[in-house]
Amino acid sequence: MLVTGSALIAVLLIVLGKTGKLKLHKTSSAIVAMVMTAAVAGLYFAEGARLLAAMGVKVTGLKGKEYEYVKIFGSTSKAAIVAKIILMIVCAVPSAAGLIYTAQALVRKAVIREGYEADNVYSARWAKASASRGIAAAVGMIGALALMVILALPHLDELMQTMMIVLNPFILLIFCLLTFGIALIPLTGYFLVVNGVLFMVVSGLGAAALVLYILSVIFGISAAGSAVKSGAISKGRGTIYGLLSLLAGWNIVVFCSLKKEISKNAG
Repeated sequence: MLVTGSALIAVLLIVLGKTGKLKLHKTSSAIVAMVMTAAVAGLYFAEGARLLAAMGVKVTGLKGKEYEYVKIFGSTSKAAIVAKIILMIVCAVPSAAGLIYTAQALVRKAVIREGYEADNVYSARWAKASASRGIAAAVGMIGALALMVILALPHLDELMQTMMIVLNPFILLIFCLLTFGIALIPLTGYFLVVNGVLFMVVSGLGAAALVLYILSVIFGISAAGSAVKSGAISKGRGTIYGLLSLLAGWNIVVFCSLKKEISKNAG
């Protein structure tokens, strides 16, 4: 199951980080850690969408003969669904722990102090390293979003068709009046089943992109703060750079500008 993979990757991240096998002060290792972190979130939320689709199959009774892709949702028996819910709850702990630990470690271990290196020089290197990681995270976010759009496009027709049915005011009114709202349950289940693959794609890659975006913001704020500490920029400019780090995608330009300014003033 996808959620098991999420938990295993999260545990692996913690073990590699604690033992020093994953040298996070190196940019290449940091990028690997970011990709793995995004995978933790992506797999977990994709499994969540998969579980909802399986529940929709159970409620509506739709079978693989009618919709071949139903097999993607795995077993739809009551026992299997309950087991999946329990597994998701159990795996939430290591997955969350892995995400939090890796995010903190990526910031804390941006650089290694070299001997009797002056504080301002050390802070300047930290700022540039954090900015570089912010660029990598932002690029990864854009890549995840682009892939999500590409994979989602073939399923948009089904989404529009089911939305016209499920969200049709007349149909909703009839179902509510005739069945006291009970019919809305299978209707919702039908919507989840037909769009299950789309929801898995959007949930998985969307969660991965969100994690990478959050990492890029964290790196941006860390870079701005370290740049101020090094004396390369003023507190005012540091605040501006920190706020501009919130601009999804566009913060790549912000990080490049910050690195250039640090190199110019800290040199």
